Amino acid sequence: MNHSPTSTSANAIDMEPGDMAMQLRQRSLLFWLHASTRACPAKIHIPDSRPVLGTFIATDAQEHRVRIDTLQTPLGTYEHVVLRGSDIDAIELSLEAKIQ
Repeated sequence: MNHSPTSTSANAIDMEPGDMAMQLRQRSLLFWLHASTRACPAKIHIPDSRPVLGTFIATDAQEHRVRIDTLQTPLGTYEHVVLRGSDIDAIELSLEAKIQ
Protein backbone atom coordinates (compact mmCIF):
# COMPACT_ATOMS: atom_id res chain seq x y z
CA MET A 1 0.00 0.00 0.00
CA ASN A 2 1.27 3.48 -0.88
CA HIS A 3 1.87 5.61 2.22
CA SER A 4 2.96 8.81 0.50
CA PRO A 5 1.56 12.12 1.82
CA THR A 6 -0.33 12.70 -1.44
CA SER A 7 -2.52 9.59 -1.11
CA THR A 8 -4.45 10.76 1.96
CA SER A 9 -7.87 9.45 0.89
CA ALA A 10 -6.60 5.90 0.46
CA ASN A 11 -4.70 6.04 3.73
CA ALA A 12 -7.53 7.49 5.83
CA ILE A 13 -8.87 3.99 6.46
CA ASP A 14 -5.50 2.86 7.83
CA MET A 15 -4.99 5.88 10.10
CA GLU A 16 -5.28 5.89 13.86
CA PRO A 17 -7.93 8.35 15.16
CA GLY A 18 -5.22 10.58 16.67
CA ASP A 19 -3.31 10.72 13.38
CA MET A 20 -6.46 11.60 11.46
CA ALA A 21 -7.34 14.34 13.96
CA MET A 22 -3.84 15.77 13.65
CA GLN A 23 -4.02 15.72 9.85
CA LEU A 24 -7.45 17.41 9.87
CA ARG A 25 -6.20 20.07 12.30
CA GLN A 26 -3.17 20.70 10.10
CA ARG A 27 -5.41 21.11 7.03
CA SER A 28 -7.62 23.53 8.95
CA LEU A 29 -4.64 25.64 10.03
CA LEU A 30 -3.24 25.65 6.49
CA PHE A 31 -6.62 26.83 5.18
CA TRP A 32 -6.74 29.73 7.66
CA LEU A 33 -3.11 30.60 6.88
CA HIS A 34 -3.91 30.74 3.16
CA ALA A 35 -7.03 32.84 3.79
CA SER A 36 -5.20 35.29 6.07
CA THR A 37 -2.39 35.91 3.56
CA ARG A 38 -4.90 37.15 0.99
CA ALA A 39 -7.05 39.63 3.00
CA CYS A 40 -10.10 38.26 1.21
CA PRO A 41 -13.65 39.62 1.05
CA ALA A 42 -16.00 37.93 3.49
CA LYS A 43 -19.71 37.65 4.16
CA ILE A 44 -20.29 37.00 7.86
CA HIS A 45 -23.54 35.37 8.95
CA ILE A 46 -24.50 36.38 12.48
CA PRO A 47 -27.45 34.79 14.35
CA ASP A 48 -30.72 36.77 14.15
CA SER A 49 -29.19 39.34 11.80
CA ARG A 50 -28.64 40.00 8.14
CA PRO A 51 -25.22 39.00 6.76
CA VAL A 52 -22.55 41.69 7.01
CA LEU A 53 -19.61 42.28 4.69
CA GLY A 54 -15.97 42.91 5.46
CA THR A 55 -12.41 41.83 4.78
CA PHE A 56 -11.18 38.69 6.56
CA ILE A 57 -7.77 39.34 8.10
CA ALA A 58 -7.09 36.49 10.54
CA THR A 59 -8.36 34.10 13.19
CA ASP A 60 -6.69 32.71 16.28
CA ALA A 61 -5.59 29.08 16.39
CA GLN A 62 -8.70 27.99 18.32
CA GLU A 63 -11.00 29.96 15.97
CA HIS A 64 -12.43 31.80 18.99
CA ARG A 65 -11.71 35.27 17.60
CA VAL A 66 -11.91 36.48 14.00
CA ARG A 67 -10.38 39.76 12.84
CA ILE A 68 -12.34 41.62 10.18
CA ASP A 69 -11.49 44.97 8.59
CA THR A 70 -13.98 47.40 7.03
CA LEU A 71 -17.00 45.62 8.52
CA GLN A 72 -20.13 47.03 6.89
CA THR A 73 -23.13 46.80 9.21
CA PRO A 74 -26.58 48.47 9.20
CA LEU A 75 -25.23 50.81 11.92
CA GLY A 76 -22.18 51.86 9.93
CA THR A 77 -18.74 50.72 8.86
CA TYR A 78 -16.16 49.66 11.44
CA GLU A 79 -12.56 49.93 10.29
CA HIS A 80 -11.12 47.10 12.49
CA VAL A 81 -13.11 44.60 14.59
CA VAL A 82 -12.59 41.32 16.37
CA LEU A 83 -15.64 39.06 16.38
CA ARG A 84 -16.13 36.19 18.80
CA GLY A 85 -16.31 32.87 16.98
CA SER A 86 -19.35 31.96 19.07
CA ASP A 87 -21.18 34.98 17.59
CA ILE A 88 -20.70 33.77 14.00
CA ASP A 89 -22.88 31.19 12.26
CA ALA A 90 -20.78 31.08 9.08
CA ILE A 91 -18.19 32.96 7.10
CA GLU A 92 -18.18 32.93 3.31
CA LEU A 93 -14.72 33.77 1.98
CA SER A 94 -13.91 34.77 -1.55
CA LEU A 95 -10.41 33.33 -1.83
CA GLU A 96 -10.09 34.16 -5.53
CA ALA A 97 -10.75 37.88 -5.20
CA LYS A 98 -8.02 40.32 -4.29
CA ILE A 99 -8.66 43.61 -2.56
CA GLN A 100 -6.77 46.61 -3.94
